[in-house]
Amino acid sequence: TAISDSESGKLTYTLISNEHLWTQVWNPDPQAVTHFLDAAEASLTSSLSDLQLRARLIRKSRAIGIVSGGKEGKALFPTGAGSTSMPREALDEVVLRLQADLLTHCNQVGQTDRPAPPFCAFNGGNDVFCDIGNKRVGVDGLRKLLDLPTSSVLHIGDQFLNTGNDFAARACCPCVWITNEVETRQVLKHILRDALGAPDAALKEPQPTMAPPSSEVVHEREPKAKQSKEICAATK
Repeated sequence: TAISDSESGKLTYTLISNEHLWTQVWNPDPQAVTHFLDAAEASLTSSLSDLQLRARLIRKSRAIGIVSGGKEGKALFPTGAGSTSMPREALDEVVLRLQADLLTHCNQVGQTDRPAPPFCAFNGGNDVFCDIGNKRVGVDGLRKLLDLPTSSVLHIGDQFLNTGNDFAARACCPCVWITNEVETRQVLKHILRDALGAPDAALKEPQPTMAPPSSEVVHEREPKAKQSKEICAATK
């Protein structure tokens, strides 16, 4: 909500959380989540041992993953890698093993009264995480809360491979694959201009201000040949 000050004209915004509405869209079973994270933890622990990764395990209420282990990880696996950064190939291997193990877990509990929740196991660049839920759950849930048709939703992401966290969104709405924030801004400009009719003048970004020239005088170094002659003359 926004409140306008009649004298100054300033708007004061008050944010009201409607997070409770999300449970109407998606609310996983707590016990199924616990069992699922147990299976993910077993897979990650096995991979760390097999690959000798100097990583640290982090477990949250609805996520679990590994990050660089620092000195503790180095002490645990002296001949391994990952105390400060982990190789991309190793991270992808951990993800692929994790996905396979979790799919096995899902098949095993699929016929029970507590089926496994949807998940996303992905390579984050210097870590591996497995989240309860995925971009399909998030994007489609937000669409339902806003009462929007699928054709009015566009997901912009940079990890659409099967080891990335944007992959699942392809199943619920149109997607655009970008590689950096510059491309994201350009996509948003296209939407504002072509779909919403925003004028080009409104889409121009302010140019960065140039720093004023320094008043300090920079003395250029003399050529080495001249320096050498002066040194020789001084020693004669």
